[in-house]
Amino acid sequence: MADQFSKKLGARIRELRLQANLTQERFGDLVGKTPVAISGIENGHTMPSVATLRVFARKLGVRVSDLFDFESKPQGSASAKLNAKIGILRKGELETVDLVVDALLTKRTKK
Repeated sequence: MADQFSKKLGARIRELRLQANLTQERFGDLVGKTPVAISGIENGHTMPSVATLRVFARKLGVRVSDLFDFESKPQGSASAKLNAKIGILRKGELETVDLVVDALLTKRTKK
């Protein structure tokens, strides 16, 4: 039976995963877990290891401590969503995002 801590941790991981617009399947692919394993963690039935929590945090674009911020309100801002998405990009993809942002900022300053 899931204890309250496991349920809160799982709910927080689900919240952050959804903010990043990731399905359980896609998130599982990113972190090396099956969708069933992700579901078990999010429902509080399985307690992830510290190593797994580190991987989750990195792929969600947050600090490990953010996974334990149970009082946090859902963040719907565009910058929060973008930050979560950026956290799961690979190096080459990050370089592309950097170029796009530079181009947008250059375009803005020219107006």
